[in-house]
Amino acid sequence: MVGFLGDNMEKIVKQEFEINAQEKSRTRLDIKLFSQDVNTAIFNMSFTQDGEPVVLDDSYKLPVLFLFRKNGRKVMVDAVIKNGIATVVFDNRWITEWDIVDAYTYLNKDNQTIDANAFSFKVELSAEFFRFSSAFTS
Repeated sequence: MVGFLGDNMEKIVKQEFEINAQEKSRTRLDIKLFSQDVNTAIFNMSFTQDGEPVVLDDSYKLPVLFLFRKNGRKVMVDAVIKNGIATVVFDNRWITEWDIVDAYTYLNKDNQTIDANAFSFKVELSAEFFRFSSAFTS
């Protein structure tokens, strides 16, 4: 789900993942983020286990690995956990070309780690980039 929250101009992606041993495919999110989405592309993630909410608190860590398919670039960031929700702001500077990004979430607590889930989405250079870059090549 993508939406605006109050007066903030944010592209908020809300995603809930079920943690279990069942084989599951990567969730394909129907979203596209652009290189001019500056500080506005936000992933809010929550988790359930056996249908019950996993209450995230300070004892959890959630690293997220973003893997860009075209060039193989990898970016690992730690989600901020607040009020039971893990949040990652996707840095628009990571977008250097049209691409599909695979994101992998790893839920850590104490000395245990779960490969929690994965999702994918599209990224694209904003039209402004093409307009300004072509001005320098003409």
